[in-house]
Amino acid sequence: MTSPKNQQKRLKRTFSDREEEPTSDMEEKAMPDMEKESTPDIWTEGGPALYPTIQYLCQREEYNEIFQHFWSMSFMALPHMRSLPADFKKGLFKINLEVHGWAWRFGEDKPMSHLSCHDKQAIIASLDGFCVQEDWDKIHSSLPPAARSVFGKVLLEAMLNQFIYKKFATSPFWFMDAKLDATDQPGDANFIKRLDYIYQRFKEILPTNAAWWKSTPVSICTAEVQFAGGARYSALGQPMLEHRKALVKSYEEELWGCRLFRLLLKDSLSQSLQTFRDDRLRLILELAAQEFIAGQAGLFGNLVVERLPELAKFDRHSDTMIHHWYHAGFEPQDGARVLLVIRPRYSYHDTLTGMSWIPVPPVQLIQAEVVTGPAGPEEQARWAAAAGDNDPTQDERIDNEGVDNEEGVEGESEGKDGRKGEKQGEDDDNNNNNNNNNNNNNNNNNNNNNNNNNNNNNNNSSSSSSSSSSSSSNDDDENDNNDVDNYVDDA
Repeated sequence: MTSPKNQQKRLKRTFSDREEEPTSDMEEKAMPDMEKESTPDIWTEGGPALYPTIQYLCQREEYNEIFQHFWSMSFMALPHMRSLPADFKKGLFKINLEVHGWAWRFGEDKPMSHLSCHDKQAIIASLDGFCVQEDWDKIHSSLPPAARSVFGKVLLEAMLNQFIYKKFATSPFWFMDAKLDATDQPGDANFIKRLDYIYQRFKEILPTNAAWWKSTPVSICTAEVQFAGGARYSALGQPMLEHRKALVKSYEEELWGCRLFRLLLKDSLSQSLQTFRDDRLRLILELAAQEFIAGQAGLFGNLVVERLPELAKFDRHSDTMIHHWYHAGFEPQDGARVLLVIRPRYSYHDTLTGMSWIPVPPVQLIQAEVVTGPAGPEEQARWAAAAGDNDPTQDERIDNEGVDNEEGVEGESEGKDGRKGEKQGEDDDNNNNNNNNNNNNNNNNNNNNNNNNNNNNNNNSSSSSSSSSSSSSNDDDENDNNDVDNYVDDA
C-alpha cells in the first residue's frame, strides 16, 4: 500500500508540474502489482487528477475542455453578447419611466362618462391579466381617490405595458426571420410558435440547459461589432435587424389601429403636439425591443412574468410588488385585493453562478406596480369621502340623482291628490300660461331695442377681431412649444 509520504507527494503534484521524485527500492517492492499498473492511467495520461467539483473527477486535458465549454456557455467569447442583471434592470426602469410619462401626458384626464357601457366593458375585457374582470363602475368606485380622478390615464398606462409584454416578453424569439432564403418573402408564420414550443418543453425537463440554449441563438442573431462608422452585423444578424425594425413599425401601426387604445387618449391636441406624441410612442417601442433582446441574449436564465392572478393580494412585506403612486395618501393594506396591475413583475430564474455551476435564487429585475381596493368597510368609507372632493364625476352623479329625485317627488304628489290634484294642476298651468304670454310681449319690445344696439356693437367689434386673431394664433404655438418642452423636462 502506498506510504503517507508518497500520498503527500501525489497531492502536491495536483497543484504543480514538478516531476515525481523516485521512490525507494523498499517502497517499490511493497507496492502491489495492481497499483503499479493503475498508476500510469491516472498520472501519465492527461496529467494529475483534478477535482473541479465534488461530483466529478477528471484529468487535466478534460478539465481544460470543461472550462472552455463553460466560458463558451458564459458568453465570454465573441460573437456572444454578455450583460449583467443590473443592465437588464436599468433597461426595464427606463421603459417604465417612458411609459408612465407618455400615459400621464397624453392620457385622457377628464371623466370617462362620454364612453358607452359597451366601450367601457370592452376596455376592461381587453386588459385581462392586468385588470380584474368586473363591472367598470364597480372597479372605479373601489379605486383610491387619485386613481378615480384620472381613471383614463391609469388604464392607458396599464394597456401600454400590456402591449409591451405581449409583443416583447412572451417569446425570446419574436424578432427572428422565418425565411428559408431570399426568395421566401412571406416566411413561416408559425415558426416562432414552434420554436417556443421546443423551448417550453426543454425548460420543463432541464431549465438551466434550456436557458443557455435559448440565449445562444438570440445572442448570435443580434451580435454586433462596433466600428467608427457605426455598428456592423453578420450575414445572419443583418436580415434579423431589418426584420425587427419592420416588426416594430407594424406593432406601432397595430397600436394606433386599436380603437380602445385611442378612446383613452386626449382629443384636443395641436398638430405639432400630435407629431411629438407619435414620435415618443415609436421611441418607447424601439426601446422596449432593444432592452428585451439585450436581456434575453446576455443573461443566462429564463424570464418569468407575474400578473393577475399571481398577484391577487397585496403583500407589503413581499418583494414582488409595490403600490403605484396613484395610492398617494391612501396606501393599501396587507391582504387588499389587487384591482389593476399597472406594470407586471419581471424576474430571471434558473441562472448559474461561479465555476461550480450552482443554481442561485431568482434575480428580480423589476417589481410589479399595482392598484388595490380598500381592505375593509371603514377604509372604503374613508376613500369615498375623500373622492367626493377630488372625483370630477361626483358632481355629475349628484346632479343626475337630484333630477331623478325631483321627478319622483312630483309623481308621488300627483298620485296622492288623485283627480283633484290633477284639476288643481290644470288651473295652475292655465294661469301660468297667461302670465307667460304677457311677459313674452314685453320681451319682444325689449328685443327690438337690443337689436339696434347689437348692430352698432358689431361694427365696433369687426375692427378688433382681426388683430386679436393674429395674437391668439401666436399664443397657441407658444403653448404647444411649452407643452413639448415641459414633457421633455419631465421625462
